[in-house]
Amino acid sequence: MTENLPRTFMTKDNRAAFTCPKCGKVRVMDVSQFKDVNKATIKVKCKCPCGHQYSVLLERRREIRKEVYFPGTFNLMGQGNKPIKGRITVRDLSRSGLRFEINAPYQFRTGETVLLEFTINDREQSLIKRNVIIRSQHGSLVGASFASTEHYDKLGPYLLFTL
Repeated sequence: MTENLPRTFMTKDNRAAFTCPKCGKVRVMDVSQFKDVNKATIKVKCKCPCGHQYSVLLERRREIRKEVYFPGTFNLMGQGNKPIKGRITVRDLSRSGLRFEINAPYQFRTGETVLLEFTINDREQSLIKRNVIIRSQHGSLVGASFASTEHYDKLGPYLLFTL
């Protein structure tokens, strides 16, 4: 299962660091052959000089994502100014956006702006309210970017110190 594989991130100069799980040796490699692949995450097979073979997930995202489990709600104005509300669970979070699971059948439109409210797991259990722009939806999983990446409330320190 790919979720349990170690992850590494592609830098802007198309390099990534791979750490052998057997001997701990770190190798920085050119991964430019993957820069045009139309996936955010790519499974890469590696062979260490020690002879150990292993697989790694190569992340092509601009920001590191952290898996989370934050309950919350969404709120948007539907057609005819009728509010549409529902429950969500934030599943992962980065400085530029998030992925959430919607708990009711609803199809968002790409580019639609939605207000999300969710509670993070800091000491104060802070309530975060953010406008997001829908980027994708696959079944109940929705990808969104923050309308503003300036995080002046409790989300800013949370992202700074936990990602």
